[in-house]
Amino acid sequence: MSNLIQYISAHSEQFRKTRLPSLYSDFRLQRASNPDGYAANISAWENALRDAVSAQQVQGRGRGGGQDGRPSVLCLDVGEELLTELETSELGRPLALGAVVDEAVARGSMIPVRVFKSYKSSIYKQSTGQYVWRSLTWGLRQLGITTNAVDTGENVKAGSYIFMKNLEEASKKVLDHFDGGIINSSRVNRIMSHQAFKQEVSTILALSNGGMSETDVQLLLVYMSRDMSKLAFNAKAVKFLNTVEEDDAVLTSEDETIASLKTLMHDLEMQISSVTNRVSELKNKAQSAVSQGNKASAMAALRSKRLAESVLNRRTATLTQLEEVFHKIEQAADQVEFVRLMEASTKVLRGLSAEIGDVDKIDNIVDDLRDEMTKVDDVAAQIAEVDQLGPVVDEDELDTELANMQRESQGEQELLESRTVEQRLKDIVPVPARKGDQVGHGNEGPEDRTAQEYNREAHNSETEKLPTEA
Repeated sequence: MSNLIQYISAHSEQFRKTRLPSLYSDFRLQRASNPDGYAANISAWENALRDAVSAQQVQGRGRGGGQDGRPSVLCLDVGEELLTELETSELGRPLALGAVVDEAVARGSMIPVRVFKSYKSSIYKQSTGQYVWRSLTWGLRQLGITTNAVDTGENVKAGSYIFMKNLEEASKKVLDHFDGGIINSSRVNRIMSHQAFKQEVSTILALSNGGMSETDVQLLLVYMSRDMSKLAFNAKAVKFLNTVEEDDAVLTSEDETIASLKTLMHDLEMQISSVTNRVSELKNKAQSAVSQGNKASAMAALRSKRLAESVLNRRTATLTQLEEVFHKIEQAADQVEFVRLMEASTKVLRGLSAEIGDVDKIDNIVDDLRDEMTKVDDVAAQIAEVDQLGPVVDEDELDTELANMQRESQGEQELLESRTVEQRLKDIVPVPARKGDQVGHGNEGPEDRTAQEYNREAHNSETEKLPTEA
């Protein structure tokens, strides 16, 4: 079992042992009879191969892998070599791999490299007819109706295909890394050499096996330039775009010179580091020879050390000069951007001043504004005077009316008190007659007369207190 099959089996849940016979079978026949199973197998193969490519597990040697032999993280080389890597002793080769590629191309999740490079404008701005036809073709194929747009023959079509999801994810990681850094900095910092860009991307994507292949670098540059409009590049330099500059998308000879200078400085730094280590090694070697009493070896090591120190001094001096030149270039580039900004600001101010007009016009506007404000104040004053106007009120009449209201209120209160007293008198219970006495015939006893007199006197007393009604 190849390393590719081992990786897919370990990282893809769809490639369980029980599912392998179905995945390796000619499941193209299920397109009409079992469309769900057909779609599941297509998706399983596409996802597994895309993940394997992203992990650099597909050892391509064609266009995807590049001439340097490094595995691609964006492209899949489809052909006999891939079929051999996928072959197992129990199941043989996958019989429907061609259908997997055809379906992916029909959906647009995979694009042939040659087609991708041939586009002059963004792949997201292709004609609507192409997308409609692609969607219609894929839908008809799901119903078992073949078209001439996509050949689904038994043989796998050899070629290199880009996984668009891998390309989009890689581009996003690169932009996220540079966003807020060199992208928003000065022109000099946004320029780098082609080799520096390749090294940066390999570090960002955490790629092993020697980093990113040259083919992948070219595809990434094309995508970020043509389809995302985030950078401009040529064979010598790469420049991240800044929307402030109108001609920023064009690489100039100055940009190429800046990229070359930065590359030379980087190379000198690496050489200085190497020579410094060499000087330390020779010094240790001479000290070891002295401790061993080997004068000849010690002298030879010291001579080599002197020569290395001489080289180190020259290269350090050269690097210092280049850094001074680079600093001047950076300063001049900043000044150019500042002058452009001042020119743009001058145009804006000139246009705004033209809209405003001359001083006399402004004076007239201010005078008219004062007049209108004065009119508004006059109107407000007149409205305030109207609000203060109203009927004249006689204070004596108000006092008389208030006194009448008080007397009426007092009379009502006295009437209420009298009615309360009457109710209380009605509630008084009379003293019951003694047994054997006759009531109502004038034969009241002494105690009865006393009760009657008491009730009468109480009634007369309360009545005298009541006010005389008018």
